[in-house]
Amino acid sequence: AMDSLRNKETILTDINMVKYGITRYEGDVECYIRNEEVIKIAKENQITRAAAAMRYAAANDFEGIVVSGNAPTAVFEAMDLYQKGEMNLKAIVGVPVGFVGAADSKEALSNSNIPNIIVEGPKGGTPIAVACVNSLIQHL
Repeated sequence: AMDSLRNKETILTDINMVKYGITRYEGDVECYIRNEEVIKIAKENQITRAAAAMRYAAANDFEGIVVSGNAPTAVFEAMDLYQKGEMNLKAIVGVPVGFVGAADSKEALSNSNIPNIIVEGPKGGTPIAVACVNSLIQHL
């Protein structure tokens, strides 16, 4: 993760609120949740826009860190794309909040070979995701 940040690779977030909380990063911070193509992918495949955003990023040569503070589906999709060799991610900050899939996504991530930062259980959210990334940036 630190090498990725030093190289100013992209930070891809699951929602815009996480994107806007990441400050003082000299690289790109992207969120595709409102992208028209992402909305189309989500509808056609009957998946969440957060998962569709991961597919869109992978198809558009994403390289960097995925940060999820809200959508466990983004974590699951990023992991799946990485394992298939379709997404060049360096780490996942996986701290989605909630009771539906959040704890499961974090447990799966912690058991994967992907470098990660998680919090256990249903806790997490935008403030935690933003704090994690801004802390990493501060230590560059």
